[in-house]
Amino acid sequence: MSHLFKFLTIFIVIFGSQTSVNAQSDEDLYASSYANLVQEEGLVRKLFLLKDATVSFPNGTKELHILVELPDTVINYAPVNMDDSINTGYLLRMDIKIDPNQIQQELTSTKTFKTHGHLVLNNISQDIEVDYMPIESGIEENGNFNVFISFRINPADFRLANADSKKVFAINMYNTKVNRH
Repeated sequence: MSHLFKFLTIFIVIFGSQTSVNAQSDEDLYASSYANLVQEEGLVRKLFLLKDATVSFPNGTKELHILVELPDTVINYAPVNMDDSINTGYLLRMDIKIDPNQIQQELTSTKTFKTHGHLVLNNISQDIEVDYMPIESGIEENGNFNVFISFRINPADFRLANADSKKVFAINMYNTKVNRH
């Protein structure tokens, strides 16, 4: 019995450490950060924290790929139901054009760039204007950088509000790690 216990203990230690290494690798590849969504309707503003905003920069491209989950509770002001195990919401996907050479030249300038992004939300595509500012990450010599991204959308354009709604969503991502792959 004690041999079985020793074997299981060793197995758990080895398996557990391997899982930890894999989790660290995945975290490095797909590090996410927080973003916020400001819902504006007239003079009323509501701020919501969004989790798991991810920015990736595939090697050899000139596009940043952005994924942000917009929970249904944010879109529809629904109260959070702790008994509901199904997370309903919307996945915002956007690709924005960037110039990596210009980013490296202007990295410490705190210059904000304007570009266009192709956004897909609720199965609807639309080109929008995006502001972004590259930020030093601490390992710039490898071409890495963090980024601030800000854009505004009309939720009615994506069937997330009535057509006559005056709502506007401003989505901001602060000092977000750019995941290279």
